[in-house]
Amino acid sequence: MKTNLVTAILLAGGKSRRFGGNKLVAVLPDSDTPICVRVATVIAPFVSKMLIMVEEPKNDTSAVLNSYGFSVTHSENAIKGMAHTLSDGVQAAPLGTDFLIVLSDMPFVTETIVNKILCLMASTNKITVPLFCGEMGHPVGFPAIYREELTNLKGDTGAKEIIQRHSSNVAFIEINNDGVVKDIDTRADLEPR
Repeated sequence: MKTNLVTAILLAGGKSRRFGGNKLVAVLPDSDTPICVRVATVIAPFVSKMLIMVEEPKNDTSAVLNSYGFSVTHSENAIKGMAHTLSDGVQAAPLGTDFLIVLSDMPFVTETIVNKILCLMASTNKITVPLFCGEMGHPVGFPAIYREELTNLKGDTGAKEIIQRHSSNVAFIEINNDGVVKDIDTRADLEPR
């Protein structure tokens, strides 16, 4: 089994327009932990480095993460879209690392999910994508060989184009948990599950 280091890139630079406030600092009904902190806490034990990409180093999201002991990385290009934020994260990561791309508004991702994705990526050296009932989800693993392509991303579509371009080198893993597809977009999404 491959033993490459893994850098998690947590994308936390969005505007939360549909939520009507900063969704990343909101809390779920079953918790008093902010959404972004919950996600970071689940991911941290599985990776050698975690880069939490924020648009502003002194906004509410950054302050909350800092108060829980997490450091943030400023993405100067976050305003241009998710792909630019991801690209900034990849550029800030150590050379030779694999990547785990994580959306900070997906608080239902569990330790078991993260472990399954990383184990499959390590054993196959393929882009690793979780599925729930056939729907692609997150987090997504990218081996180090995709660093340049991830760095060159533009726009607001994330890394889907890389997955499509390298479809023969993608390992899908069916996950029996909607946490890989369920994010928080509106206040209604905070309702108990």
